[in-house]
Amino acid sequence: MKESRLWIPSLLRQTRMAFRMGGVFSIAVYLLVCALVHLPDVRAA
Repeated sequence: MKESRLWIPSLLRQTRMAFRMGGVFSIAVYLLVCALVHLPDVRAA
């Protein structure tokens, strides 16, 4: 039980860090997708 009690907070900390990094990463991917989607429109115009 002691091990799991110590393991859960570390898991939460890792998840929080991964979510923070993932948030930045997802924003970058979103901007990239938007740029790729709008690129043909810019070329056509």
